[in-house]
Amino acid sequence: MAKHKPQQKNKFSNNTPPTATASNSPSLKPVVPKVAATIESAKSLGILVNQDLKFDEALVDQFSKALPAQEHDALRAWLEQFATLGKAIKDKITEVENKQRQLEDEQLDLLEKHDALKKDGEIFTKEFAELNPKLEEYKVANAKLINRERELEERESEARNGFANQNEISLKSLRENMKSLEQQRDSIKRDIERADRQLTDSQQKKDEELHQRELEISAKQLELSRTESRLQRKLSEADRELEHYKEELNKQFEIDSRRWEEKIAQANRRAEAAFAQSNEAEKRLYEYRDLINELNGRDPQSLLNELEELRQEKRHLQTQLNNSDVGSLESENDGLKSRIQNLESRLREVEPDLEHARSELSRQRIGVAEKQGLVEEKKVLEKHKQVLTAHVNELSNKIDQLTDAQKSQTPFPALDNMDKTERFQVKLHLDEVSDLKIFAPELQRRIAYAERGVYLNYKLEDIQILLGGLAMSQLHVFQGISGTGKTSLAKAFAKAMGGHCTDIAVQAGWRDRDDLLGHYNAFEKRFYEKDCLQGLYRAQTPAYDDCCNIILLDEMNLSRPEQYFAEFLSALEKNDPKERLITLMESSMENAPKRLVEGRKIRVPQNVWFIGTANHDETTSELADKTYDRSHIMTLPRHESNTKLEKIDAQRFSYASLHKRFKEAIKVHEKEVTDLLEELTTGSLTTALEEKFNFGWGNRFERQAKQFIPVVMAAGGSKEMALDHLLATRVFRNGKVTGRYDANIDDLSHVEKALNDTWKSWKTPPTKCLEVLEQDRNRKERGA
Repeated sequence: MAKHKPQQKNKFSNNTPPTATASNSPSLKPVVPKVAATIESAKSLGILVNQDLKFDEALVDQFSKALPAQEHDALRAWLEQFATLGKAIKDKITEVENKQRQLEDEQLDLLEKHDALKKDGEIFTKEFAELNPKLEEYKVANAKLINRERELEERESEARNGFANQNEISLKSLRENMKSLEQQRDSIKRDIERADRQLTDSQQKKDEELHQRELEISAKQLELSRTESRLQRKLSEADRELEHYKEELNKQFEIDSRRWEEKIAQANRRAEAAFAQSNEAEKRLYEYRDLINELNGRDPQSLLNELEELRQEKRHLQTQLNNSDVGSLESENDGLKSRIQNLESRLREVEPDLEHARSELSRQRIGVAEKQGLVEEKKVLEKHKQVLTAHVNELSNKIDQLTDAQKSQTPFPALDNMDKTERFQVKLHLDEVSDLKIFAPELQRRIAYAERGVYLNYKLEDIQILLGGLAMSQLHVFQGISGTGKTSLAKAFAKAMGGHCTDIAVQAGWRDRDDLLGHYNAFEKRFYEKDCLQGLYRAQTPAYDDCCNIILLDEMNLSRPEQYFAEFLSALEKNDPKERLITLMESSMENAPKRLVEGRKIRVPQNVWFIGTANHDETTSELADKTYDRSHIMTLPRHESNTKLEKIDAQRFSYASLHKRFKEAIKVHEKEVTDLLEELTTGSLTTALEEKFNFGWGNRFERQAKQFIPVVMAAGGSKEMALDHLLATRVFRNGKVTGRYDANIDDLSHVEKALNDTWKSWKTPPTKCLEVLEQDRNRKERGA
């Protein structure tokens, strides 16, 4: 690129800039980085190389002192225009350089094509040279045949007796051979002539194309030179205008200084008022936080409702206790024990009297009849005591029998029923999952007809993304407007694979895992098992332990998954599948189902995927980063197509074979995916995200990408499509890069440019990432 002539040194720049004062114009400070960046860009492009030109806050101070206050806004507007012009010039120069490189590449391509044509011509010449000896051989053979014909004619004339017929047959055969050889000779001649013409025509056509391309390159180079000259003139005009504005700055300093001092004073007064309001708001916030902490994160009305529910439950349980057989037996037992105590006390009272009577009898020599009566009375009392004791023992035995019967009942009736039901104990016949590239379109067709009476239209790309997500995580979130088939896709996948889908409707009041799994009633000694717990246990029975099982959390963000699903989020993070356990009770129970670990924990098996559907409106909660980072996110658009896929027979597929295909894909594409991530993490996009959004790549993202991208590739998708989906749902999602109020349009544009720079060497563009960036830019332009 042509170098610019040295210009005069800027009179406002020097090696030691003056110290900035408190009177710096706040209206000019924001443009300092932009103008400075424009000057640096010009130097990096070979413009103003020999100029000691600087533009910083010290120079702004000089402008502020030199110009009146009312001219500051005008100067700022001009400086912003200058920065914008500089950026446009830089972009145009970059575009011109790109075009020049493109023309050079095209010229190299033409040279390569010219070399190829030369090689083709050499090949044709060589083939022609190889055909010439064959033609000479045919000529020699033809001459020999002619001589042989003459010899035969002479022999025919000499030996007419007895050999006429034989000679005629031989002569006819030789003539036919000669005719065949002549035809071959003519055919070879025609082939040589045709090849020669084709070579000449092809060479002439390619020479014309090469000449035309050279003319086009010359024209484009001329246009490039003209564009460069025009840009140079515009840059010179901009330099002259900059000098003019520098001179005008000194004229408005006095007025502008007074105006800004007054505005600063007003701003200080407003700031003091705002600080006062902020302190008051902060005080109220602390009071509110203290109240929230005391309520343990729950609103007072819910606590009152819960207290009333507990009181009602207590009264109900008390009524059940009073009305139950056990309660009546215990009451009767207590009454009998009281009667026994009364009789024993009476006996103790009678015994002294009896002893006293005996002493009186012996002393007074009472009659035998009276003594016999006392003895009989004692026997009667002893007999009565024995009867009461037997009655008490009988009641105690009944109470013990009732207690033992209660202990013999299982605390998990639904789970225990699965252990006893034959259909859960019989292994099903399952088919192997074929190569993922073949299996993906088959799965698309099976899902289309999985729901009876409904045709489900999902693109093949959605199925490829779904398979990659299944390999990446056991937790999925399906987003999209109502009617896009989020719930249907989860159910249809389970049916298409021959597994089971447990449908759970999430409620707005859910707070902990008991709402999802159920709870233990200590009085009844029974666990009330909810559908999620039954779904996890079903997936471990012999009939389903090799099937693909789904637990569907419909409208999962009606409540906060970080609360009711917290233990599952922690369990799914553990590397060892055997350690993915959810504790149901603190101590083990007798007669617990055999597939519970330690009689009190439920395992989260690998063949279960949790799929949650999420709508975004005023009735739902936003998912936290904790949930997003551990999930595979799919945003389902509305699909409308009149094309119907061909229906195929239903099958049941093995989870183990699907998992095996996932591992094979990860191993096959490991090197390619590692190189792709290396390009991503060392490219300009990483730098832009760190500078503008303080974002860095984590180990979880890298681990998930190495599982997700290879499976999408093995299913027939491209690595660029897979990476685009992963970035759009994990990095550029709302609240991470987009949807932030501390980011402006320039930040988004900077990231978008870095994204395109990183992607320029790859095949397909980052469509989804660019779409979410464009949506957020439009939102900011509307002022939303």
